[in-house]
Amino acid sequence: RFASMEELLAQLDPGTRRRSTAAAVAVVGLATLAIVGVSRGSTELDPCGGSAQALGTTWDAATREAASTRLADVALPYAARAAETTTAALDAWAEHWTTTHREICEATWHGGTQSTEALDVRMACLDDGRRAFAATVATLREATPQALVEHVTELVMGLPDPSVCRELAPHPHAAASTHDDPRVARVREQLAELDALRRSGRGREALELAQTLAREIGATLDPDTGVALHYALGVLQDDAGDFGAAQQSLQHAARLARSLGDPRREAEAWIELTRVVGTHQHDAAQGRFFGALALTAIEAARGDRTLRGSALLELGEVEFRAGNDEATVEHWGEAEALRREQYGEHDVRVAQVWSRLAGVDLRRGDMAGARARLEAVIERYEETYGAEHPRMAAPLGNLGFVRSAQGEHEAAVEHMRRATAIAEAGRGPHHPQVAGGHDAIGQVLAQAGQPGQAEPEFEAAIAGFDRSLGPEHPAVAEPLLGLGQVRLALGRPGDAIAPLERALALASAIDAPPVQLADTRFALARALEPSDPERAVELARTALASYEEILRADDERWPQVQAWRDRHAPAPAPDGG
Repeated sequence: RFASMEELLAQLDPGTRRRSTAAAVAVVGLATLAIVGVSRGSTELDPCGGSAQALGTTWDAATREAASTRLADVALPYAARAAETTTAALDAWAEHWTTTHREICEATWHGGTQSTEALDVRMACLDDGRRAFAATVATLREATPQALVEHVTELVMGLPDPSVCRELAPHPHAAASTHDDPRVARVREQLAELDALRRSGRGREALELAQTLAREIGATLDPDTGVALHYALGVLQDDAGDFGAAQQSLQHAARLARSLGDPRREAEAWIELTRVVGTHQHDAAQGRFFGALALTAIEAARGDRTLRGSALLELGEVEFRAGNDEATVEHWGEAEALRREQYGEHDVRVAQVWSRLAGVDLRRGDMAGARARLEAVIERYEETYGAEHPRMAAPLGNLGFVRSAQGEHEAAVEHMRRATAIAEAGRGPHHPQVAGGHDAIGQVLAQAGQPGQAEPEFEAAIAGFDRSLGPEHPAVAEPLLGLGQVRLALGRPGDAIAPLERALALASAIDAPPVQLADTRFALARALEPSDPERAVELARTALASYEEILRADDERWPQVQAWRDRHAPAPAPDGG
């Protein structure tokens, strides 16, 4: 434990303090000043009259039409819906930004309720929003349309909320202005560009750009822009699976933000650290700690609802993975309420929380609750994305698992086949999600007592994962186990040995969950029993010892386990009497 926040921050980033942690107060960017066409000395009757034209040609009628047509012409069944919802959302964002711009301007020049220092920092915030909007529109023009359509909803939903700018105050430790420096303005434009690349599904390009910026100019940036760069770099490193580097970048961003007295940016960094450390690095204790720091910073940022909802989602994920369902529901329940209040009942971001809560229902055995949530998610996703969008595949597949658990195997397979077809149409036949769909169908068919129909599904899953992820990827272990089990059920133990040997090697190498390892060992023991009984007994004994520790008394595996024990029990000693 640390005695103070300063001690914590020093520990997080030892020996790397800059010459000065003072930062410049952000003033209105040159681009916005040029568009609005006023200054503090202006004698125009309406110094805020330029707000209506402040976005310029970034989103005019011609740009709107070009973007809509480009999306709608893509040969995908959900492209027309994507074009419609995207243009409507960008219209709404542009209107919101323009209204906010005028309100902030008038608060100083008309109402006299806002200082010029607050005007500067709030206009700088709006200028960053304008850059993000311009980069988003540029991505709509430049990206490959077919690749963009799938991600376009996230591209637009990721735009910053202009309302946030109304609440910002000058940083208490700020010094001279730097946002009007053309070099800094260009860096912030590049940050907006790489964020738009990430939101459009082009994370690798975005990471390369962020790494170039950090390498070439990171050390010479003003602290405020340094926060933005290191935060962006950390998020992209996390996306790429480089969790150690992501943690370092985000900790640096948090430290800089705190030195500036910027609790909002500090909270954003702690939230991402909650995910990187608590979820991706499986350190629940540290994840909770970073989440608590995020909530504290959010309170200092006037209790921002968006940030609080994001922090609660990440804390809920940490608790879910730690098996703490009560804490999970508490966090996710509040996050759902915040999103419903902020975006409305029918917004897809509310449904995303329902999808997570369905996982808790499943773990608790509440199949009816999980089914109701997933059906609501599917309805909302269909309204937002369209019935054939790849985002539909995951909730459909999960609903299939629920209905299978309820004994409705035929309906379950129908859901899973639809999910697999959607994934294949949207992402191509060699995408891992397609292989995962075949694996899921195989599992349900096997549970329904149809091993002959399950076998080709498992074979397709193995081939798909081998092709898309590589033969050593952990994902291949589960369909290999499934294939071995159905071949045993079909009375072909010799054909089951090869996939089960491979499944055991993969599961052992990745330290798979104990139940998966036990299932694989027990299946291989039964396959080897006719040809290698000595190894079969050894494998079975190891599996049975695990089962006794992890299986409930009503688990469906026990009859088969007991039957094996009965066959291999030592013969009774001869009666000496």
